[in-house]
Amino acid sequence: MRSTLPALIAGTAVLLLTAACGTDDPAPVAAPATTPTLAASTPTPTGPPEPVELTKATFAPKVLGALRAAGTFRTTAQFADGSPGLDPTLTADIRLKGSVTDAVVTSDEGLPVRRIGKVLYMENDELTGDPKRPWVKLDLAGKDPNVLAAALVVVQDLNRAMIHQLIGGAAHATKFQDRGVDVRLGVQVRQYSMSFDLKKATAARVFGVYLDETDAKTLLPQFSMSVEVDAQNRPRRVNFHLNDMKGGDVAVEARFGHFGAKLPVVAPPAAKTGKLDLS
Repeated sequence: MRSTLPALIAGTAVLLLTAACGTDDPAPVAAPATTPTLAASTPTPTGPPEPVELTKATFAPKVLGALRAAGTFRTTAQFADGSPGLDPTLTADIRLKGSVTDAVVTSDEGLPVRRIGKVLYMENDELTGDPKRPWVKLDLAGKDPNVLAAALVVVQDLNRAMIHQLIGGAAHATKFQDRGVDVRLGVQVRQYSMSFDLKKATAARVFGVYLDETDAKTLLPQFSMSVEVDAQNRPRRVNFHLNDMKGGDVAVEARFGHFGAKLPVVAPPAAKTGKLDLS
């Protein structure tokens, strides 16, 4: 039995239509005695340097700058809402190049999606009608309402993976605190906690696409997060809660790694890519 996703996209399309050592030679016998000279001691290596302290003003430029310098990284996020069973996980391979953010995202709750340049991709053979070509290409340059409706679904899943963009809000924190150095998975990290007035922060658009003014209307007005940063100013872990006004609470933990790695942030093979078919 086919899922309702094609019907949902078709329905959304209608609405759209209307509205990161040498040796010393022996001395001659007659030579006077000499006093040996001690060699200078060499400091013993003590491991990686301790992460330096960042300020509220330097935090975002340094940390986001480190991600841009790396070029690629992987985010693995877990979302816990108190429901029984395993907490859903999202994995995103991200490539930052100039103002462009390419991403390959997979999750337990959504369909595999990708953004390469200005083109979006979604994997669902129900949208192509061909199991051998499960990927659908959504070119935003066109005006097909069905393509735009499907693209909206892809964008929502991609936005959930842009957790690193929250770091951009640091300078707008109402409270910013350095909580000292710790070791996580063998890596020294400096821990920071920060709080925000969500309405003001989203109005200033400091959280990128992850949180915006629409979210501020449904979530509690105070938003807090903790960020762990290594000696290269790269984020290693981000924790926060999304508390809505109806008592809902989603705890999010995101881990970052694979900095500068050659990650498969590419478009799906052409042989596996079909056309959107909602017939």
